[in-house]
Amino acid sequence: MENISHKRADTKLELTGPVLTHARRIEDSVQRSYSAFIAHAQSCIPCRAGVDCDEAATLRQSWRQAKERAAQ
Repeated sequence: MENISHKRADTKLELTGPVLTHARRIEDSVQRSYSAFIAHAQSCIPCRAGVDCDEAATLRQSWRQAKERAAQ
C-alpha cells in the first residue's frame, strides 16, 4: 500500500497522515510557547508593570524560535 501524505481535491491541497501530524505538532509547539509567554506576562508583577524580567525574555525568545521553525 502506498503511503500518501497529501490528497489533491480540485486545486486545494489537503494534508493527511504523517504530514498532517507533523504540521499539527509544529502548530502546537508555537501555541504552547506563546501561551507560556502570555501566562507569565499576566502573572509576573514586573512584566505587568511593563518591565520584562529574565524569564519573560527567555519565554519570548522560545516563542520566536518556534515561529521561525514553523515558517521553514
